[in-house]
Amino acid sequence: MIALLIGSWMIWRSTTSQGPVARVRFDTADGIAARKTEVRCRSVRVGFVKDVKLAEDLKSVLVYLELDPDNEGLLRRGTRFWVVRPRVSASTVSGLDTLITGAYIELDPGPAGSEPHSRFVGRENPPATNRSIPGRRILLTANEAGSLAAGSPIYYRGFEVGRIENRKLDIPNQRVTYDAFIREEYNVLVTDKTRFWNTSGIDISAGADGFKVRTPSFQALVTGGATFAVPEGTGPGRIHQSGRISLNPHDLIRARPAGNQDHRHPRQDPGSAAGRHHEEDRCCCG
Repeated sequence: MIALLIGSWMIWRSTTSQGPVARVRFDTADGIAARKTEVRCRSVRVGFVKDVKLAEDLKSVLVYLELDPDNEGLLRRGTRFWVVRPRVSASTVSGLDTLITGAYIELDPGPAGSEPHSRFVGRENPPATNRSIPGRRILLTANEAGSLAAGSPIYYRGFEVGRIENRKLDIPNQRVTYDAFIREEYNVLVTDKTRFWNTSGIDISAGADGFKVRTPSFQALVTGGATFAVPEGTGPGRIHQSGRISLNPHDLIRARPAGNQDHRHPRQDPGSAAGRHHEEDRCCCG
């Protein structure tokens, strides 16, 4: 009788102490182990990997996560997951601590107020910025990808004010799109008259005074980078509301100032080809 009571109590305790379970689909389970790999949010443990299974299509894996009971609110629409493991790129070196502690799954909660959700598709690479950082996200479009990529810095007058978070090819419109993030304190600088251009690479020009060589910062030279400003001769514009800015990288490069491009505004000649393209590539509202 006593053994039966103890067994019943243990079953009840196990049932009531179990936290919410989420299913996350990844391309591979590299570094992930059931009952060993932790789930963390802002470096704080919030759960663990309960089980790992091969998906029915045999092209991905399903990772089942069990969060602590008091962290149920983290599972909402828009929540992002990725595996933190050692990564080395031209711009960053991250995850080296996992060489000792082992890989873990990082959780970035979705927007506050989002509806509960339990099935997710994990990211293969960490996002350039977490949602906990206040700021604004805009969409840049261009004819060609160039050297801009996820993690590339965005500058204003030489100060890094944001980053490129992602890039993808918009096949129907034959354009390249960039998800860009501007930190909150610099949001007011992005208006309906703001122009973006690529600051990657080395610019060599010849004139009466000889050759001039202009180079961006070392980071922009290695990883790519973008700069924005307001063309000379234009007044302050309205805060850009649509979140989408269309640009032509070639014309914007030709419209760069003759001096240091990080400290001046691009010149715009309405009669030139570059000026006409600037008019055609105004900020889209809708």
